[in-house]
Amino acid sequence: MEKSYQSPFQFIGSSVKSLRIKNDFLDLPKDGAKGSLDVSHKVVSVNTKSDDKGGYTSGVIELHIVASNTVDKKKYTVDLLMDGCFAVFEQMEVNDFRKMLVVNGVTALYSIARGFIISVSSQTLMSGNVTLPMFNVSAYSKDMSDENTETGNGQQ
Repeated sequence: MEKSYQSPFQFIGSSVKSLRIKNDFLDLPKDGAKGSLDVSHKVVSVNTKSDDKGGYTSGVIELHIVASNTVDKKKYTVDLLMDGCFAVFEQMEVNDFRKMLVVNGVTALYSIARGFIISVSSQTLMSGNVTLPMFNVSAYSKDMSDENTETGNGQQ
């Protein structure tokens, strides 16, 4: 029996829209650094097309990450804004696609951002790099959903 575990939700591509780095260090100190992480997203667009051959839904999501380390008054900050395009090449309800876009899209982009920030920070510091912590996208998307329900806003 052959099973297919391929998701209908597919990554099309990503781009870095902006990157700002503030660096007061030559190297990040190993002890005494206080780190912070802020992650947010925005669904930029969702498009659906269907015809006699089937259909597809595509969407773009924007991910904004601000990570910093501080010791005394010195600070290293990475502010990254990137977007990614995703698609499902079959009929799918738009609300279901939006949910996948937020959970699966944010997960994929955060993973890409982690590698990107490691690479950039290793080139801007004398030694070492900034490694973003693992991020619980499931809890994040639930909080965003609860927050939107409480405030009466629609899904992002």
